Amino acid sequence: MKEFKIFKKEDILDNMDLLMDFYAKRYDSNYNIALKNSSHVCCCIEDGKIVGACRLITDYCSHTSIVDLVVDREKRRNGIGRRLMEDAIKCILELNTYYNNISTDPKNPWLKDFYESLGFKSRENYFTLTYPKE
Repeated sequence: MKEFKIFKKEDILDNMDLLMDFYAKRYDSNYNIALKNSSHVCCCIEDGKIVGACRLITDYCSHTSIVDLVVDREKRRNGIGRRLMEDAIKCILELNTYYNNISTDPKNPWLKDFYESLGFKSRENYFTLTYPKE
């Protein structure tokens, strides 16, 4: 059974082992520092393990970035990434920041349509999201 959770800053430390089990496969062991400095982590949990997640970094005033959107390869194309991004956008709306972006790897040009379908506007190497939408 899949469940989606949003860990706010105060919940991240309590769930660090679960988060690091997922992210340590992709990043080095110092990634816990990045997690501790995140404002939110949106997760998809299946059978007690994270199978997809993304983080939000913010100054709590004007800027928020969505970073490290990752879905396990065998779980892709099942709506997990879309739902994680929708949850991240809800967090952005709660934060009420107006410069919102997601950085993307230019080696993944197929993500352009995905991010634009969520309301992001394409820039050179990143996508921006402005609310209210232009």
